[in-house]
Amino acid sequence: MGLVQVEFSAPWSRSVRLLTAVAVTVLASVTLASLLITPRLPLPVRVALVGAPLLVLLLAPEGMRGSLRLLGNGGLFAICGWFWNRRIGRYRAYATDPERAVLLRYRDGTKVVLTPHDVQHFIVRVRRLAAVN
Repeated sequence: MGLVQVEFSAPWSRSVRLLTAVAVTVLASVTLASLLITPRLPLPVRVALVGAPLLVLLLAPEGMRGSLRLLGNGGLFAICGWFWNRRIGRYRAYATDPERAVLLRYRDGTKVVLTPHDVQHFIVRVRRLAAVN
């Protein structure tokens, strides 16, 4: 069977939108304040004060209920990384809205949580494609 490509959008939850807005505001404020207030500081300090917030904004892409974040991002632009949950164990998350969480279990034991915009359509589509293979 050839490559099948289906696209699902990933809407942001209220918590991801709020955390992202707050974080962007704080980081932009720190950057602006650093540019205006620190002209007397040594150059490496100024670069760090201006560069660190911008770096966070460029590199960042509330964990799922009952999950412990092992290594990852908990809401700045997305919820992604490695998490652990008592019911499902360790899993990888690529999420933007925990209310739309879908767990994919692979034959090798890997578990991935995704949050497609249309959960039912996504599940039907994945099951149909899995049955063909």
